[in-house]
Amino acid sequence: MSNDPTAQPADSALPSPSGVVQRVLQLLGQDSATLPLIGQALGADPVMTGRVIRLANSAVYGVRPAAASLHDAMQRIGLNAMRQVLISFALVERYRDGPCREFNYQAFWAQSLVTGILARRLASLKRLPSPSEAFTVGLLSRVGELALASLHPLEYGALHQTLLDENASRVVSTERARFGTDRYQLAEKLIREWQLPDTMATAVRACGEPAAAGLLPHAMSLRVARLLQIAVQAGKLFETVSPADPQAIQALRQLCEASHVPADELSAELPAILAEWREWAVAMDLILRGTAPESLLPPQAAEIIPFPGTNVQSAVPQQAGTSASSSTGADVTPQPAAPLAPPAKVHQLVAPVARSQAFVDAVRRIHRMQSLDCLPAQSARPLRIVLAHPPEPRRDVLFDLLCAQGHEVLMAETGNAALGLAVRENTHVVVVDLALREMDALTFMHCLRNQRSGREVYAIAAGQREQVGALESAFGAGADDFLGLPARAGEVVARLRGARRFIDLQERWRADNAEMRRLAGDLATANARLEGLVDIDELTGMPNRRRATECLAEAVARAEERGQALSVFLLDLDHFSELNASWGSAVGDEVLRQAARALQSCARAEDVVARFGGEEFLVIAPGTAAVAAAAMAERLRLGVARVRVPTAEGEVTPTFSVGASVYDPMVTRRRRTPEGLLHLADEALYRAKDSGRNRVCVAAERQLVTGE
Repeated sequence: MSNDPTAQPADSALPSPSGVVQRVLQLLGQDSATLPLIGQALGADPVMTGRVIRLANSAVYGVRPAAASLHDAMQRIGLNAMRQVLISFALVERYRDGPCREFNYQAFWAQSLVTGILARRLASLKRLPSPSEAFTVGLLSRVGELALASLHPLEYGALHQTLLDENASRVVSTERARFGTDRYQLAEKLIREWQLPDTMATAVRACGEPAAAGLLPHAMSLRVARLLQIAVQAGKLFETVSPADPQAIQALRQLCEASHVPADELSAELPAILAEWREWAVAMDLILRGTAPESLLPPQAAEIIPFPGTNVQSAVPQQAGTSASSSTGADVTPQPAAPLAPPAKVHQLVAPVARSQAFVDAVRRIHRMQSLDCLPAQSARPLRIVLAHPPEPRRDVLFDLLCAQGHEVLMAETGNAALGLAVRENTHVVVVDLALREMDALTFMHCLRNQRSGREVYAIAAGQREQVGALESAFGAGADDFLGLPARAGEVVARLRGARRFIDLQERWRADNAEMRRLAGDLATANARLEGLVDIDELTGMPNRRRATECLAEAVARAEERGQALSVFLLDLDHFSELNASWGSAVGDEVLRQAARALQSCARAEDVVARFGGEEFLVIAPGTAAVAAAAMAERLRLGVARVRVPTAEGEVTPTFSVGASVYDPMVTRRRRTPEGLLHLADEALYRAKDSGRNRVCVAAERQLVTGE
């Protein structure tokens, strides 16, 4: 099989839009395309029309007056973003089912949809310039899986289930060995063929193979890829109907910390994400199986693992050739009812629990440290003790000795009852007789240590001192201490003193660990905020000069590659120095804030609006030629002219002078650099100011056109 992923046949097996959507995509690729013409073509598909209108009225494009018509919806979304929207919707509509029987298409699109919603929310948290693009790249992030299911339905169906829980590197190596390509290469290929932004294609590739993508550390595609990894992992938590795995939540939090994403803020977004996911599912006729995790906060307590039923006996000593799984596994398999073992007989587990023994050894070494006698005296607080002991006279003696120390003692006559009390009642100590009934003591110890909450219980095995191997068997099963029977008062006091020290150490460790986790969370939040401050202007909340320069370089490269026009606007508040001198800096700051909001409301979703320094702003408008640039500049100027800032002596009405430069690769072959476009826009801005301010001047290939 060829190892060249581009060698796959470009036929109907690969996912692709069809029908009306293909016609609209062809129109979008033409320079003469207009909104009425595209709306007329798209109107032939009422289902797609309804979904486009729904998208325009969703939270993706903010809270605005509802778009009542297809024309209004497309105007809000923008012609460039329409390509992404239509491809996404058309793929969902066309590939609701397919030839791969083992591939759940409904679940695939349901998880892809929530991944897109998560990606958009994360982009908003990280203040990336285009959350709508993040939604699309999240929705299409797994389209490579759909391609493999379409190209190789039989082979991929057999392989698909085995790759569900594998990491990205394992998935890549397995799929390349079997098919000569992998899901990330195919996704990148398809996204480029659909003429979506290169940032999307590169981000999807970097999500699976960061090294292979060859991106710079601060490249936008790499930042999107990191957010996409978080969205994909978080999306998996929405896929199951069972409660979220604490280990999966912890892994997701670690991924958020590595990418400087506040996991607590993402956790607060979960209810809104779930609501939006359900709304989209209804609109797109998708069936949702799962629900959102309740929280991404660290798990505070583990669920109780179901323990064996009645008449459970420990494993008998193994014979040669028998399986050792019963002695080393995490679960204990219920066995048929058998006669109870006599009290003097002790079953010895074949293999001791290594971790528990090592832990016991470490604690015993700590017990021998005299410095522990200086621990804070919390011993006045009584312990909660479960006494698991058959009903006989020596049980009453041991019960009286424990109660005499002022502790709370819970009685259990069977192993099952004792196990339930131990894991449910916040127990500190368990004293278990080796002659326990129903579930013998060693099986009880084994089950207790397999419960997450049971691993922190101090377990004392009680047995006759003359029993051969009793001490070794008890510690091998996971006991922390041994109490000889019949019990003596002095020995009981000594054993409980050791338990008290062990519990005090646990509480101190938990307090220290909670403090470390709190500090780590504060540090991660501070790092995320610092990272945002590098790119965000503190006063207006929009991208600053550094981030705007990066966005301009990416926009110029994208315009050259696609042959699309690009307009750059420099806007400067007129007489701002005089305004500050007359009204004070507080009024000047409010003017800047309201002017920034006015510019953002007048710009399209794909435009970048940034504060370029002082009273100067920058707007980057992809796909905007000379004629449209003049109209857009005028729209921006008029939008700011409507701003009114109240003061004690009346309202302040700011005005803008606007200079614009246009780069259209289809008109001229002369290449433009980001610096060159800024220089042209700056010249146009000065011409507008020299012409009397509150004007627009557009520079297009050395021609300056000034208008009021």
